[in-house]
Amino acid sequence: MFPPCYSTFRVCALCSLFSVHLSTTELTATRTNLSELAAIRTNLSELAASRTNLSERLLTCAGELLQVSKERALLNKSCRIGWTLFNNFCYFFSCELKSWEASRQNCRQVGADLVVVDTSEEQKFLSKNVKKETWIGLNDVETEGTWKWTDGNPLTKGYWYKNQPDNGNNDPKWGEEDCAHLYIADTTWEANWNDISCNKPLQWVCEKKLG
Repeated sequence: MFPPCYSTFRVCALCSLFSVHLSTTELTATRTNLSELAAIRTNLSELAASRTNLSERLLTCAGELLQVSKERALLNKSCRIGWTLFNNFCYFFSCELKSWEASRQNCRQVGADLVVVDTSEEQKFLSKNVKKETWIGLNDVETEGTWKWTDGNPLTKGYWYKNQPDNGNNDPKWGEEDCAHLYIADTTWEANWNDISCNKPLQWVCEKKLG
């Protein structure tokens, strides 16, 4: 048999070993927790950096968007090169000669249409700027004597030259005269429209609302 002190020693040794084991386990757990905490801190730092970078990018995008908006607003206040601005409308005065329909197609290809004369101010403006006989967006093709604009509205105020429109005065020489144009020779702005064959090649005026 072992002496009593041996048993006591054995118990103490076991307790010491158990304490060491617990300390080692706790140390390992602490180290693990510290590693996880360090990883979390690293992730938080990376997230903070990403957030800062994202904020900077958002500010940059906001600045670029503001610049684009300013440029767009500027464009909306001006006409394209070769066009003339008048009362929030852009006008293109052609130098070529085309039939009425071909002239209209040319206007529509650029998002415009043959000019519709709505006011006396617009009539004055057009008369001042055209130099030769020029198509406007008015015809009575559908019904003889019923003049309509290219926007579908009927004519309410005209600026016809004396004794016009006359549909060629029933003279076969002129044929059907179903389209209107600005007639320049010996006229004033109050009375310079004439009807003529839609097939005759003339210059034309396109009109497009600004913006």
